[in-house]
Amino acid sequence: MKAKLLEDVTPLPHAVFGFGGVEKISTSLAKVWVGSKGNVTPLHFDLCHGCLIQIVGAKDVILFPLETSRSLYPFPSSCGAPRTSRLDLDALLAGCKTTEETFPLAKDAIGGVRCRIYAGDALYIPPFWWHHVTAAEDNVSVIMPFDMSKEEQSSAERPWISPEWGVYA
Repeated sequence: MKAKLLEDVTPLPHAVFGFGGVEKISTSLAKVWVGSKGNVTPLHFDLCHGCLIQIVGAKDVILFPLETSRSLYPFPSSCGAPRTSRLDLDALLAGCKTTEETFPLAKDAIGGVRCRIYAGDALYIPPFWWHHVTAAEDNVSVIMPFDMSKEEQSSAERPWISPEWGVYA
């Protein structure tokens, strides 16, 4: 990452939390995403704080809290991708009857928190919040992940390690 951009984004955890609040920012984990209009990052959640910084273009983001997980149909913990949803959110939002029938609980989480970020915007994504991202335009963005504090790590629930996670009778 270029030094000037790094100078601009490194203070973000401090800016988000006001004081301390996070264990450390890992600039080596920062990623630059370059994509064309229509690209989709499917519904998933991350284990760390994240700041999505839009450099060029725009993205549509839908967020859901961890509590809505059952309605979002995560893969079972046994499959190796328990932080990823089986649900095709785009198909559900488009009214696909097959998706509605296959994932009947999804209607309970259909709202979510929706926003569009533009060049110059930054969106904070808390740990364990599900998010689905669609490129509204050709775009460039940077994702800055940063670790949870020791207190957050020790108190965080981790339901995805349970054998019942993602299992539907």
